[in-house]
Formats: sequence, C-alpha cells, structure tokens
Amino acid sequence: MRKVLFSSDRPLERAENLKCVWDAYRGPKEFVQYLVDACRALSDRYSVFVTDEIPQYSPTKGNVRTVFVSHGISGDKLYGLDCSESHRAGASQVDYAICTTEYSRRRVMAQLGLPEERVLPLGMPITDRYSGKRKGDGSTFLAEYGRAYLYVPTWRAPGNPPLPRVDWRKVDSLLGDDEVLAVKRHMCTADPIVGEELRHVSEVGNMAPSAPYLIDCDVVSTDFSSIMFDGYVLGRPNVLVTDGHAAYQASHGMYESYPGWYSSRAVEAQGNEEAFVAALRDAFGKGLGSVERNVVDTVTGECDGHSAERVAELIAKLA
Repeated sequence: MRKVLFSSDRPLERAENLKCVWDAYRGPKEFVQYLVDACRALSDRYSVFVTDEIPQYSPTKGNVRTVFVSHGISGDKLYGLDCSESHRAGASQVDYAICTTEYSRRRVMAQLGLPEERVLPLGMPITDRYSGKRKGDGSTFLAEYGRAYLYVPTWRAPGNPPLPRVDWRKVDSLLGDDEVLAVKRHMCTADPIVGEELRHVSEVGNMAPSAPYLIDCDVVSTDFSSIMFDGYVLGRPNVLVTDGHAAYQASHGMYESYPGWYSSRAVEAQGNEEAFVAALRDAFGKGLGSVERNVVDTVTGECDGHSAERVAELIAKLA
C-alpha cells in the first residue's frame, strides 16, 4: 500500500487540524513540512496528498489524490480565489475539500473553484479535541484562575493594519487576583506582543498549540480569526477587538458584516484598556447569545467529535 503524504507550512504539532487527521489515519503515512517541498516530492509513490493550505501546482502529481482540510473553519477572512487568482493553478489540483456545513461548502467551492460534489461537509477535525471538554482539561495555567481570558489576534500580512498597541501594564493593573489574561500571538507573528511577564497578563509562545488554552479559558478575544468559531464550539463567549477593522476590510476582507454578524461584543483596545477589560468581564459566565448561536448553527455543523474519523475514512477509500 502506498503512503499518504501529509504537509503543512507549520510543524505537525502546530498544524492542529491536520494533526487530528494524521492521528486518525492508520495507514502508512509521511509528513513533510513546507508545501513547496511536498509538492516537489509528489509522485506515484504516494496515493493521497493531504494539506491544510492550498498547494502549489505540481507537474508530477499524476494520479495522486489531493485532499484539502484547511486549518480553520470557513466564514471569517476571505481566502483562496476570493483573495487572489495566484491560487488558481494549485487549487485546480485539489480533488476533495473538507467543510463543516452547507454554508461553508459554498464558501469553499468559491475559494477553490470546486464543484459541489467535491466539497464534503465532514466537519472540522480540530473540533474533535473540544468534544466533552471542560475548563481544566487543557492542563494549562489558565485553569488555576477563576476568570481566565485568552487574547488571540490573527496574523497581519504586509498591507494589513498593525496590531493595536495595548498598554499591557495598564491591563495588568485593572485585573484582579483571581483573573488572568493569556496573550497568544499567531504562529507567524514573530515578535512578542506583551514583551514582559506581568502579574495578571502572560504571553504564550506562538508555536504552542492553541486547543489547550481554548479549553481552559472562560472568554476568547480575537479580531478577524476563525479561532472565534473554535471558541464557540466550546461554548466560550467572544470579545472582538476591532482596532483597524476598516483598514483590514479594505486590505483583506471578511465574508460577513463585521463585527455584528460574528459577535455581540466588540471593543477597540488601544487607548481603551478599561473598556477592553470591562468587555472581558461582562462576557464571563454569559455563554453564547443569539448572535453567537447563529454563528454556531451557520458555520460549525458536523463538528460532533467524529470529524477526523470521517476524513480518515475518506483518505482510506482514496488510498
């Protein structure tokens, strides 16, 4: 039996969605970090190519079937052909793509230029890790606090507005003894956001997996990232940090009306630290409101704890 080739531009442990499929697939397999190297390596010695990014065009793909699992749930930032025609050649070699609902199926069809029958609503594998989990199951320091907040801003590409310059010392002074705020920057954001260890504000390394921190927090705060959807699967309320959102819409774009479609709570954080902390506190213990439940119904279907199994079954059939 030929190997299945898995690849991401991230290390396997940090490619959390892909890693869940890797763990579920029991056949012979190999992982190559960086899609450019994996696409060059494609040949008939592999049966299936599984990736969490749109691959580059490979002239040696041959009969290898390509399965695109993405690295997040569709519905936040524009992606693929909705952003740039530069993805078209690589997207043309995708045989099957994974999605979560009929809504996300339409999004992924447009992103990759695929027909409906090749975009399969099998669920997002990473969400299997959230099934049945409670605060403390992530085994992080957040579980030690009565109120744990997680700030996870998305990566800012060249041309996007910069991250807000929050006065973290001020935020720290506003938080109580039983409160903590973990700041976890995107994997591609090299420079620290906080830059120092504070009593109530702690920065998490950008290469640490996000799932344990999502499980152990009480409130998620992000800006334009699909990680808000992961939080909703866990029942965690979200506070959107909207600094620079008009410039971000102009330089990148969101699929739905921002911020109101995505969350019932939004605040600018730069120079507005009191309101930021107040919004986090207001979200604590509130669960998901009608806005958030609509997002869950729209974008997170088929996330039932068995998504990775279904994707692994698909790969096995293609192998």
